[in-house]
Amino acid sequence: MRDDSITILLGLPELRVWGGEETDHWIGVQVEYRAREVPCPWCGEMTGRVHSQRMQVKRDMRLWQKPVYLALCKRRFRCRVCGKRCSASRTPCAG
Repeated sequence: MRDDSITILLGLPELRVWGGEETDHWIGVQVEYRAREVPCPWCGEMTGRVHSQRMQVKRDMRLWQKPVYLALCKRRFRCRVCGKRCSASRTPCAG
């Protein structure tokens, strides 16, 4: 499966699909951010050191007349330079 098929339809190119399920009533899609590193908002250095992560489920726009639920693995990073924590970029689907 192409990893961008659903994200293109939903208009979320910054996410990568790694799983999904469709029932008669809804579509569930497991996604993660494509970026492996994010800039630290305090010092500007790039960091990829994951401090913590959690799953967040959000309802997104309908697709094929079914509600779509995105399960996003949200990551928090710890900057290697200044030591502060920051989150991956915010998306319209997961805020």
